[in-house]
Amino acid sequence: MPSTIVEKIFAHASGEKTVSSGDKVWADIDLVAMRYGKLWCRVPEIMKIIVSGKLKEFVTPKDVILRIIKHLGTDGLSYKAVKFEGDTIENLGVDGRITLLSMVTEMDGRIGFIKPNKKVIDFLSKRSGGEIKPVESDEDAEYLDVFELDVSSLEPQVACPHSPDNVKNVREVEGTLVSQVFIGSRTD
Repeated sequence: MPSTIVEKIFAHASGEKTVSSGDKVWADIDLVAMRYGKLWCRVPEIMKIIVSGKLKEFVTPKDVILRIIKHLGTDGLSYKAVKFEGDTIENLGVDGRITLLSMVTEMDGRIGFIKPNKKVIDFLSKRSGGEIKPVESDEDAEYLDVFELDVSSLEPQVACPHSPDNVKNVREVEGTLVSQVFIGSRTD
């Protein structure tokens, strides 16, 4: 929920950021440090990713984040936070936002943020029984870098072996002999 901090160990558990104001995925060693009363945590620099354009039929938020991972790489957000915005992001529902945010870890990112829209606020209001007061970044916030992506012509994407940033348009791998596949994940 907004105004809460969520602590967890599982790396892809970061999708709950969609509905909370912040969380941090901790490694086992961090939990040991918390047990003994000392923990060092650096405030990450923030990158802004602006996604614009209308998604074509059969193109999903997973395709959007795969294209971003292809561009930034698996270390593109090393110890960084990321804020997603733009008209494409604004129109995403809760499920699409969870997909984007849960994949931040694939770029070695620490945390991802998306300003809640009416769909998210309604989703939370129904579950919390209370008023939702979103926390937003300042209008004059500074960012380490800004990456813009127009998804108007984006096609369905696929991550190929052996890295999440080995992303291709599905049509590029059409006809490839496949002996083993993995369909689905927590981030679909």
